[in-house]
Amino acid sequence: MPRVTVPYHLKADAGASGEEAIYTVPEGKVLRIDEVTVRFPPGTAGELELSLKRGEETVFPEERPLVGDGATLRFDVELLYESGEPVILAYRNVNTAEAREAYVYLSGVLV
Repeated sequence: MPRVTVPYHLKADAGASGEEAIYTVPEGKVLRIDEVTVRFPPGTAGELELSLKRGEETVFPEERPLVGDGATLRFDVELLYESGEPVILAYRNVNTAEAREAYVYLSGVLV
């Protein structure tokens, strides 16, 4: 089973929110994500909210979006994406004056 690491740099404009497809599972494969790492640079001030979705369903985190400031957060997870499905990163920058950014790394296996 080949390991897959998906790196993604998100820069959200002031007051922006939306969704980005950061990876699409190849046809005939299944992606099992077992680790999510998010780095919020200093100055992010907890103003950038992030979560992962599968279709319309938020799959991580289950309750509140991830936030941080000058922190690297690592989580052991069990997320499954089927053939052809996009991994969607949902974001919201609550700061209406300045852009905010984060670095997201997904690790898992393709089976």
